Amino acid sequence: MYTPNIQYMNGEKIAALRRELKSGVEKAKQRQDVEELYTRIATMQKEGTLDKSLYSDFGWLIYYLLRNTPLNSVLRCKRYLIQYLNLQLPRPSLLHSLMLSIALKLKKKIPSQFRIMDFLNLWGVENLRDEDFEKFKPESGRSHNSMVENMISICAKELKSTGNYQVNEEFAKVIDKALLKHETNPHLPLYKATVLVAQGNKKEALEYYKTLLRRWPRKFFLWSNAEELVPYTEKDLKIALLCKAITTARDKAFMGDIRLRLANQLYKKGLYSNALHELEQYERYYTSQGWQIKTWCETLVTRVKAAAPDVKATPTQYNDYITLAEKFIKK
Repeated sequence: MYTPNIQYMNGEKIAALRRELKSGVEKAKQRQDVEELYTRIATMQKEGTLDKSLYSDFGWLIYYLLRNTPLNSVLRCKRYLIQYLNLQLPRPSLLHSLMLSIALKLKKKIPSQFRIMDFLNLWGVENLRDEDFEKFKPESGRSHNSMVENMISICAKELKSTGNYQVNEEFAKVIDKALLKHETNPHLPLYKATVLVAQGNKKEALEYYKTLLRRWPRKFFLWSNAEELVPYTEKDLKIALLCKAITTARDKAFMGDIRLRLANQLYKKGLYSNALHELEQYERYYTSQGWQIKTWCETLVTRVKAAAPDVKATPTQYNDYITLAEKFIKK
């Protein structure tokens, strides 16, 4: 087992190294190379020979190194972030928030190689400052989303794509606070629903979608998202919500996956002629746009024709189901 040879620093050495660190920070601000200084200080910190009074200056050096590092240098960025977190500097702080801002940029640039929820578990969302909830307002032009709004958006996308995170209550509280702070942001309610699903609260999430649909009944994706949370045994309701989504969507480009899901539900209910109609509508539009038809569509066509060899496509009577969908959200 490795035992470091700890040599504690006296006041003179501490003062000299502080000057060197501050000089290094200024050089890093000017995008000069300070990697040698970083490596030396990181080694001292690992060995326990770096006085803790110098940790803050070292933290700022790491920040400017990160700022100067291309985001596609993922391993290097991760190394700097881990080194910063290991310092356990006082938080919340401006430096702590700046580190989060870089982590968010890294996730946005290379989403598949950086797990933002894992980072946040170490960073601690309880360390967000009030300033982090404020929108950025340039001297001219429109204001931009706050860092917290951007964080929630990026995290919700990761949660939706992976679905295997345990979301803690602190993160849920952050979303509730952001909802109160930014009532006009139309995306935050959707992100809250995503978090509810990630927490395993599907029933609560479905009730929340019903609230959103009463507020925004013309948003087709809300009807579509709600259907995904309905138990598979409630076939009529699933069909109804998808029919409502299709009749609400104005652009056919957004209907593709919804049509396939509707066809699948119609097939499961034994409505083969209606299912075939939805599949043909999907194929016709995708072919006209020169888009590739998904394998799932071809699979469904095969299943429908296997179940009913002589089936003829018959248009789905959407209005027969829409009433059920509209009654559902009023409960």
